Amino acid sequence: MENKEFEREVKKMLKKIPASVVIKYINCGKPTCKSCPHGPYMYLVKREKGVVKTVYLGKADENFLLRKKQVFNKINSLLLEYEKEVKALQDKYLELIAQAVSQEEEGESLCQPGQLQTK
Repeated sequence: MENKEFEREVKKMLKKIPASVVIKYINCGKPTCKSCPHGPYMYLVKREKGVVKTVYLGKADENFLLRKKQVFNKINSLLLEYEKEVKALQDKYLELIAQAVSQEEEGESLCQPGQLQTK
C-alpha cells in the first residue's frame, strides 16, 4: 500500500469515529534524565460519555511507515470495538422501546400515578 493510499484509508476510518490522532512528546519525570522530552509518540484521542480517552498507537519516528500496518490494524480494531458498542446500545434502546409498546398494548400505564399521560 502506498503512503498516500494508507493516509487516505486512515483518514477515512477516523472520520467514522469521533477521534483524533495526536503526536506527543512526553517527559519521563526522572530528575536526572538528559533526553527529555521523549518521543514523538502517537495517540488516538476520543471522547466517550464526556471523558477523554487516550490510546497509545506507537512511536512516530522515521520507522513509522514500516509499522503502518500495525497502526492501521490497531485503529481498525478500535473502530470495530466502537461499532460493536454502538450496536449494543442501539439493540438495548430498541428492546426498551419494544417493552414500552408491549406494556402500553397490554393496558399498563407507562406513567406513574399522578403524572400526565399524553398520546
